[in-house]
Amino acid sequence: MRERLCAPEAERAVLRELLQGRANPSQLESLRPEDFAVPVYRRVAEAVWWCWTAHGRVDPVGVADRLRRGGAGERYVELVMDLAAGNGETYNAELCARVVVRYSQLRALERAGKRIAGMAAAAEGEVDDLVAHAQQLVLGVAGRPGISPVTLGEAIREVLDRVRRRRDGRERMSYGLRSLDRLTGGIEPGQFVMVLGRPSMGKTSLLAHIVRNVVSSGFRCLTVLLESTMQDFAMKIVCAEAGVDPRRAWDGDLAEDELDRFEAAAEMVSLWPCLLVDRGVHRVSDVALHARAAAREGGLDLIAVDYIQLLGAGRRMDSRAREVGEVARELKKLAVDLGAAVLVASQMNRASEEREDKRPTLADARESGELEQVADVVLGIYRPGYYGQNGGGAGPERCWLRLLKQRSGPAGRDIEVLFDPVTGRWADPDD
Repeated sequence: MRERLCAPEAERAVLRELLQGRANPSQLESLRPEDFAVPVYRRVAEAVWWCWTAHGRVDPVGVADRLRRGGAGERYVELVMDLAAGNGETYNAELCARVVVRYSQLRALERAGKRIAGMAAAAEGEVDDLVAHAQQLVLGVAGRPGISPVTLGEAIREVLDRVRRRRDGRERMSYGLRSLDRLTGGIEPGQFVMVLGRPSMGKTSLLAHIVRNVVSSGFRCLTVLLESTMQDFAMKIVCAEAGVDPRRAWDGDLAEDELDRFEAAAEMVSLWPCLLVDRGVHRVSDVALHARAAAREGGLDLIAVDYIQLLGAGRRMDSRAREVGEVARELKKLAVDLGAAVLVASQMNRASEEREDKRPTLADARESGELEQVADVVLGIYRPGYYGQNGGGAGPERCWLRLLKQRSGPAGRDIEVLFDPVTGRWADPDD
């Protein structure tokens, strides 16, 4: 190990502060046991983290016992007791932890560089695939995805914390429709949610409604627009918030009160944490690049894609169905890796138009077999007004969202909602 790529004195100082109770692992969120370069310090750090996870505190005796049970020699135990006894000196644990993390990232960057050089030297595969892989390797150094195993106790504590947050109504992404939230419990991190509809059925408006509700609650969202521009999407969000017709807004044909509502909504919406990208995205690796950058810079809760059939996998496949399935799987893996949810709009095939019963089914999804397996939640839009039924007069339409699939809850339910095709607003019937 080259001296310039590790800091033994910082590693020792961190362990001293932890074992003497002046710091704990939860205060050093960016630091992990594998960041320690000196093997003996790394072994002690693993015992310290285990003790904190299992008991909620760092006890030198418990750490020493953990090391003994793990087969570590007496020199490890002596080191723990020496660090716990101290010499009267104190250190800034957070500063020392940042030093340890910095050198860990430098070592990771060096390893990534060697792997990238090896891939280039082997000259195997498409250049675009190699570049995408190289980007992921480099971004992984800064993003530091959590791939380390965790104990069952730590997982249970996370479950309990989530249950408490959900009970209190905190940190839950809502669809913005109470009837849908009641059946699904809202949008969970790591979920893959698909909105299914025919062209001009309202799937982009529903995706925009969900994004609007999520970001207005303070959650960060990256919206990838493959069919429209960011200006069009922004107009949908603002007009839905203001309750005005986007076409009339584009034409400058708003009445005075409508213009006041539009300007007030625009000012408020501009403060919401929503990132938009509408160009330079052709493959799922492009989405991953933007998502990882967003997660690194300020965190990310939701990735929205309109719509999934316009994304490529980045490599040749024997059928479009398999390619779309590969895109979906990569998006799902990205969601789990970043702790975010993925929301995609998906095009329905024409099969429903050939049936007397126009209500969507899972089989109506284009390339449906692969998408069905990946999706955690599938919502199908059924608008009788789209087919010239239910009068089709002015104002909000009575329509249904079909909960076609829900991996962890009831499915096969029809949820009545209202949709205004003029303003793009979705609402519960009793709103």
